Amino acid sequence: MPWPRRLRQLRGFFRRSRAELRFALRATIAAVLAFEASRLFALTQGYWSVLSAILVLQATIGASLEAGLWRLVGTLVGGAVGFLGAVAVLYGWLSDLAALALGVLLLSPLASGRPAFRIAPVTAVVVMLSDPGHAHALEAATHRALNIAIGSVIAVAVALLVFPARAHAGLGPAAGQVLRQMALGLRLALARPPEPEAQRRVQDRIRQSLGRLETLAREARHERNAFLTDGADPDALVRTLRRLRSDLAIVARAMQRPWPAAVSERLDGPLRALSRAVNSQMLALAHAAAGKQALPSLDEVDRARVLYDEAFQAARTAGVTRPLPTEDLAGLFTLGFLFDQVRKELEQLAARLAELKIRRRR
Repeated sequence: MPWPRRLRQLRGFFRRSRAELRFALRATIAAVLAFEASRLFALTQGYWSVLSAILVLQATIGASLEAGLWRLVGTLVGGAVGFLGAVAVLYGWLSDLAALALGVLLLSPLASGRPAFRIAPVTAVVVMLSDPGHAHALEAATHRALNIAIGSVIAVAVALLVFPARAHAGLGPAAGQVLRQMALGLRLALARPPEPEAQRRVQDRIRQSLGRLETLAREARHERNAFLTDGADPDALVRTLRRLRSDLAIVARAMQRPWPAAVSERLDGPLRALSRAVNSQMLALAHAAAGKQALPSLDEVDRARVLYDEAFQAARTAGVTRPLPTEDLAGLFTLGFLFDQVRKELEQLAARLAELKIRRRR
């Protein structure tokens, strides 16, 4: 293989793996610094500093702040419980087995509610069992807490200073991924005959994409609380996308409903045109969320909505809707209302994306 081609492939690999390579560098720096810090302070069991640094360091600053905070709090609580248990055993108030069982019983409910808090029962067990004589329980608890604190602080510092990755910057691309999946779901709703299996897979992907977006929003909220970003409230973006998803799901069900031939003949075309306009709007918003274009206007959706209204009124004037059952007639009115709601959500979504101040890519 010619060298220029190999170099292009290597350059492409580094470009695609940039986030992973940067994270690997951050983790290496954090581990080395934590190890040296534990040696500098002459702490026993310095490997806990290294482990804490690696475990606390996350893909974004917000996630590192969250992990570091709860790991530190869990260590302090677990260390305190472990120290009290060791003292109770030392003075004969409890047996080793009773102290261990009581400590785990007290701390396990906290760990089940917040996975990052699982370090609390682990710390209590280490403090109680690492010294069989329990003569140095306070020293063991102190060294354990200091090791965890050093590792956590170093991990957060490295996340802030070495190729910092803010969760706020990932909100736009994550929202764009949700929008692309929603657009695909709406397109499948227009398919004839219906494809229920494909629709189910798309809905699963929408749920997964929304879950990733919610995780990023939570991490971005930690960054805002720490005054590391002046970005807008990320939860507003998540709420808007959830409302849009609910509205589109109802639209999809209504469009798959069988209508009388006379109604379909007059309204199927305008209804599909309106759906395609909404689909195009979501794809354009997805590109804008990724920084690939400016935020689009809603002119195409508005024109398609007017054409659908005109077709619906013409059908009513021609008496096409007169023989329809009340339920079917209400369904047609509901479709128009639903598309109005979708249009409103798209407008609000554009406003939420504008608040993110997404930088255009050249």
